[in-house]
Formats: sequence, structure tokens, C-alpha cells
Amino acid sequence: MPNEEILGGLKAALARGESLKKAMMSFYSAGYKKEDIEAAARALYGQGEQPIRTGMTQLAKQIQQPIQKIKSKLQKAPQPKPAKSIQRVSNYEQPKPAKSIQRVSNYEQPKPKNNWLLFLLIFFLVLLLGILAGVYFFKEEIMDLFNSLF
Repeated sequence: MPNEEILGGLKAALARGESLKKAMMSFYSAGYKKEDIEAAARALYGQGEQPIRTGMTQLAKQIQQPIQKIKSKLQKAPQPKPAKSIQRVSNYEQPKPAKSIQRVSNYEQPKPKNNWLLFLLIFFLVLLLGILAGVYFFKEEIMDLFNSLF
């Protein structure tokens, strides 16, 4: 009894126009056993234990007959007239979306000038730097002053 999964896959592959050999190789590379694949192919053609190549020639003959019929019908059918080329002319332009400006912050708006605040900050910075320099240069005198107080 052939594996139904393999049998269905072989039927689907043949329906898509793949060769039987290619379909069988894809099942083999997918990890199926060689014997299971061959059994499914034999069951597909109803050959039992006959070689698969014989079935392929029979299948090819069966397929060629309908193809020949279709070709003969196509040759007898009147040929369609070539379609006229259609040029697409469009006066319609798609409207451009309006540019909307989304304001998340007020970075672009000019700020009022606070010169007095800037002057005050610079003054305190210079004062603190002077105190730091004084502590560095006069650390011994400052230590003596604090030792004499306590």
C-alpha cells in the first residue's frame, strides 16, 4: 500500500507540469524512503511491480493525444485580429497633499533676550572659579586658620 502523502504529492507535481523524476527526487531529498516513493509512483500508473520508465512512455502517449487534438483545433480556429495600441492620456493630476507643519516643540520660535540673566550666570561662574583658585593656592593658610579656630 503506497503512502497516500507521497501519492498525492506526485499527482500534484504532475498536474503542475513537473516530471515524475523531479517529483520523486524532491520526495527523496525530503527524507522519504526510496521504496515508498517508487511504490507510490507505480500505484499512480497502476503498474504494480513493472519498471517506472515503461509507465512514463505510456503516460507520454496518453498526454500527446489530447495535445494533438488541441493543436489541430487551434490551427483551424480563426486567428484573432491584433489589438490596436491604446495610448493612455490623462489630464488628471493627482492632488498633492497639503503640507502640514506639525509643531512638537517651540525650538524654532525666537526667545526673548534675557541679558541680565546671562550676565548674572557669568558673574557667579567667575566668582566660583576665583574661590576655587584661592583654595588651591592658599590651602595651607586656610588649614591653619581653621585649626586655630577649633
